[in-house]
Amino acid sequence: MLAHEPYPSPLDYHDLLRKHGTAAIAESIFSDWSLPLVQQYEKRIARAAEYRAEEQARRELRDITIGEPVAEFESDSVPEYYVATATFSETLHAKYSIVVGRKGTGKTAALYALTDHLLSDPRNHVCTIKPVGYELEGLLAILRKELSRAEKGYLVESFWKFLLYTELAKSAYDHLLGKADYYVRTPAELALCEFVEQYRTLITPEFSTRLETTVGQLHGLSDVSVGGSGQRVKISELLHNEMLAKLRVLLGEVLQDKTKVAVMVDNLDKAWNPNGDLSLLSDLLFGLLSVSRRVAEEFGRNASGLSRVNLFFVLFLRSDIYAAMLEFAKERDKLPARLILWNDAELLKRVIEERFVKSGADVASPAEVWERYFAATVLGIPSWEYIAQCILPRPRDLIFLVKSSLQFAVNRGHTKVEEKDIRDGEVEYSRFALNSLIVEAIVKIPRVQDLLMHFVQSAELVTEQDIASRAKSAGMLEADKEMVIEWLVRLTFIGFETAPSRFEFLYDEQDLRKLEAMARKTSDETTNGLRRFCIHPAFHAFLEIGSNRATAPGQMVISL
Repeated sequence: MLAHEPYPSPLDYHDLLRKHGTAAIAESIFSDWSLPLVQQYEKRIARAAEYRAEEQARRELRDITIGEPVAEFESDSVPEYYVATATFSETLHAKYSIVVGRKGTGKTAALYALTDHLLSDPRNHVCTIKPVGYELEGLLAILRKELSRAEKGYLVESFWKFLLYTELAKSAYDHLLGKADYYVRTPAELALCEFVEQYRTLITPEFSTRLETTVGQLHGLSDVSVGGSGQRVKISELLHNEMLAKLRVLLGEVLQDKTKVAVMVDNLDKAWNPNGDLSLLSDLLFGLLSVSRRVAEEFGRNASGLSRVNLFFVLFLRSDIYAAMLEFAKERDKLPARLILWNDAELLKRVIEERFVKSGADVASPAEVWERYFAATVLGIPSWEYIAQCILPRPRDLIFLVKSSLQFAVNRGHTKVEEKDIRDGEVEYSRFALNSLIVEAIVKIPRVQDLLMHFVQSAELVTEQDIASRAKSAGMLEADKEMVIEWLVRLTFIGFETAPSRFEFLYDEQDLRKLEAMARKTSDETTNGLRRFCIHPAFHAFLEIGSNRATAPGQMVISL
């Protein structure tokens, strides 16, 4: 309260009254009184604005969706943020390709992206073959019978040719059935539909069912006592080669106007058993590779009565299967393999950046993702470098770790992924990586889970004697030591010491023998023949692996 002097102040508000003689004094008294209130109000406004900004940042972080680690779980979304590599471009323009990669490297994602790209042009046709739960043991049993090599080759090629022709016919038939009711089919399309309906039991079932039925029919070969031409005639009858000749004519007439007709085959690894007869399995898959090329050539020729079709094939194979097949290949240099490798950290980094951007991240460029949404460092290392060091270099693993870290950050109400979120996400990822390894290894090393648990709180560097001791504790035989070491290397659990204090992990199966030789040479020169190995950082967090290295990670562990 203000009053001009002189003014006698009543007792009831004596302490609240201030007297002034001039306007300047009155203004000074008011300023001294109001300034703390204004400052307090401004602080409240600033805190409210800061809270709103933090809440907005938390909402942005909650809204970030980077997809699933497994491509099968998001087949519709993968093409939106797929990182097109040189392998993708080469495959798209090649007539015939074998796309080779380890589990989790993105083979199925590449299939979805290729399919989406091709189908964006209605002048293309795509036939995708993804058999689920099929079994080739029945056919392998037939191949073990007393058949000449030529007859086995003819059987395998005829078998795959039947399946490819009928699958292509089924896809064309399904495409026609999916057209609008007002669509008027051409005479060629009507003829194809009538043909498919006539042979419905041979063409329309799912690929896996059709495969099993075909194998069942081939068991009739055991009743044929004649060899040579007699066997071939019987195979021709059982696999309906006469029907396939008519089908080739009809498919040519229906598909001749298509710019591209793509046949893409995935999930071939489902029937692969590393404990089985690798020679026969390789013959079987080589037969598919051979037939695929031959079918593409057959459709590409302008023969009498046959229309030309621009057909091309893409086959997706796991790298360990491909490496095993190469052991039996006569002309391995002629196989058109295109490897999917993610050893380039900058390429792998793009996987996350593209997914953040497509999810609506508030950034001007993909490179800003790390500054905007992640803590600057983890244990003193830039966040991206830390993440790249502690994963197996595959999109699946990177997505799992970042997704897990994001979940921790959102649950804790953070505005960005903090260091603790990444460290906790690393533990979840490490558990995931170990479980994936166990699933992959259980066929070859039945007690692999017990073995891996004996590495809990192990040192990061181990010798072959350390591994043998742990294998023995897990109930394995001393004689199995080399087999155990080889498979732990193949599964990237451990890496070879290829030079003093330099360790390399096997990311390409074809490099196994080379790395083994380098490791032997290094051990002979430095440790009297005792090999040393490094446990991959991907498994450190869950197994609580400790460091016993004398050098920094970047100086020691090198990824091929």
